[in-house]
Amino acid sequence: NGAQLGSCGNDVIVVEETVASPNPTSGETLIRVTSAKRSNAILQVFNLNGMRIFEQKVSLEEGQTFFPLNLGRAIPGIYLVKIQGTGFESEPLKIIKY
Repeated sequence: NGAQLGSCGNDVIVVEETVASPNPTSGETLIRVTSAKRSNAILQVFNLNGMRIFEQKVSLEEGQTFFPLNLGRAIPGIYLVKIQGTGFESEPLKIIKY
C-alpha cells in the first residue's frame, strides 16, 4: 500500500482540484473547486509577497462548486488562490492577471 501524495497522516483530502477560467484574466474569472465532501471554507487570494488581498467565506458542495472572482482592481501580476477549512488547505492555484 503506497502513500497518498499530498497527505500527512490521517488528513482528509477535501479539495481535490481548483481551476480558474479564464486564466490568464483581465479581471473576471471563475474558480471551480472539486471537493470530496461538503464543507465550509474560506477562499483566499494572495499576491506573491504573501499579502492577502481578498478573503471570502464559501460553502463547498460534494463534487464541483463555482465561485466568481473579480481581480479587476488588482494590479497585473501573479496571484495565488487557496481554499482553507478546518483541517484542510488546498494546493495554491496560480492566476495571472494582465
